[in-house]
Amino acid sequence: MISPSDNDDGWSKLIVAGKESPGVVTISGATRTIGWDVKDADGQDGASTTRKGEPVGKFDATFYLVDDPVLGSDFDEWDDFQQLLLSSVAGESPVALEVVHPELQRLGWTAAVLSSLGDMVNDGMGGATTKVSFLEHRPPQAKPANSPSGTKTGGSGGSGGSGTGPAETEADKKIREAEAELEQLKEEGENLW
Repeated sequence: MISPSDNDDGWSKLIVAGKESPGVVTISGATRTIGWDVKDADGQDGASTTRKGEPVGKFDATFYLVDDPVLGSDFDEWDDFQQLLLSSVAGESPVALEVVHPELQRLGWTAAVLSSLGDMVNDGMGGATTKVSFLEHRPPQAKPANSPSGTKTGGSGGSGGSGTGPAETEADKKIREAEAELEQLKEEGENLW
């Protein structure tokens, strides 16, 4: 992961569809959530859990814009950037836009659509902030036929099986694939900065 101290510019910009955001951005609320169906045991302690997949993520991007006589005006660039954001929801079918930021890369997010566009709040010193909310774009993918849906407890006497066999092998394979994909995204992100 790119450290903010190594590359502050990488953390202060959001790249959307290849275009760098104006001003300085702060990403917040980005969380990778795992979906679970939890069923309490009837008259007993404990519960059973069934993995339900991952819901799409959400994140907010707060943009700090200034009008600098030397560096230029972030506001001049904002209109075009806002139109780019709005283009993801224009027309009948939303279009996902590629998004690049170290925090989003860490979570494996590569595309998003506009969820909401906030007001421009004047700070009284020649600058302003606006908050934009995004939804991660991740179309549903069919679960492999031999993929386990519940959780298993490993070890002797566990309540979900021994933890060995095809389910464990498939899980290991998915973990390796995800780690390889994450490494590739990290390399691509480092090349951008």
